[in-house]
Amino acid sequence: MSGKLLCSILVASTCVWAAETKQLTPQDFASAETCKPCHTEVYQQWRSSFHSQAATDSLFWRLFQQSVRDVGSRASAICLTCHAPVATVGREVKWFGPVSDQLELSPVAREGVTCDFCHTVSGAEDLGRNVSLGAYRVPRKGDTVIKYGSHADAKSPAHATQPSAFLRSSKLCAICHQRTHSLPGLEIQNTYEEWYYGPYRTQGRECQHCHMPAYAGRGTNDSPERPDIRAHVFLGGHTEMLKKAALVSLGARVSEKSGAKVIRINAVVTNAGSGHLIPTGMPGMRELWLEVGVKAQDGAEVFTGRANFGLSLLGKDGGPAMPWNAVRVGKDTRIAPQRSRRETFEFKTPNLNLEVRAKVYYRLVSEQTAKLAGIQPSPPIEVAGDQVLILPDGVVKKIPVQ
Repeated sequence: MSGKLLCSILVASTCVWAAETKQLTPQDFASAETCKPCHTEVYQQWRSSFHSQAATDSLFWRLFQQSVRDVGSRASAICLTCHAPVATVGREVKWFGPVSDQLELSPVAREGVTCDFCHTVSGAEDLGRNVSLGAYRVPRKGDTVIKYGSHADAKSPAHATQPSAFLRSSKLCAICHQRTHSLPGLEIQNTYEEWYYGPYRTQGRECQHCHMPAYAGRGTNDSPERPDIRAHVFLGGHTEMLKKAALVSLGARVSEKSGAKVIRINAVVTNAGSGHLIPTGMPGMRELWLEVGVKAQDGAEVFTGRANFGLSLLGKDGGPAMPWNAVRVGKDTRIAPQRSRRETFEFKTPNLNLEVRAKVYYRLVSEQTAKLAGIQPSPPIEVAGDQVLILPDGVVKKIPVQ
């Protein structure tokens, strides 16, 4: 098609010479609403996802406004490149340029991670410098006429189509889920690398296998049914998928010291179902923790313990910091794929006949993030649990989790 004019039917205003490469603007990207008439089911899936809310979510805007107040224009590069990528690839927001905490985005930029942002990335763009996969977030040259997809035989009367191995690979996800802090150079979101150096890549399991599971259906309203349509709901820490991520197993041992019963509890938390570390994503934004509780037969609380799993970012004062204020990485207690962490608790008690419970919880919005944003933390989600009895004779017995 080199040298021929390509005109998109759905985006009638977009006419681009295929041979040309030009600096893109937001007007070069079609609204997801133009995809809806033909891709109705996929559109509805995307509309229900967090990707469609990336640039309108109230928590995002609270944190974005705080970041602007803290670090000024650098916030555009830190936040908007992923939450409103069309705004940055199309230079609606300048890369490291002035930005207001009352920023008004164009309609297509407010669609967040919208259809055209992903489906117009070929994976072959040459930006002329050694850059990370995140380069596709920065001002981009090219065109948006060709829509890249998964099926080589897919044809459309509405736009040019091409199959793309890049679109089916985890590298597409790395555009935003592999992140280096733009100022001190800290790697503050390594989800892609966590997957890359873990066991799932060698098994041939891309991000899409879990987060965009395949189903039998139609990519367009009138296309033939296929066995491998990818769901665009983008399953994650806000869905039931979370409850497949971890397992916890309890063990206990009774000994005696100075006439008192000494109880030693071992709780092993395993990353059983996640292809990346748990928790992943921006440090401080998510919370994963273990709670252990011991009760006597009459219900009286005998002991409680807690262990936190995560990666902390530290500010200049050495205390916890949000990503845009961080200068170094702190303690890392996350759990790698198919790996475990053992937490040990010990206490004394005069009597046995105890019930020991362990539960793993997760929060979408951590207490630290909520405090900064001036909102309530999200409610804990129970991910996994285990339970044992310590009988009067010191025998430890597993019981079903209630």
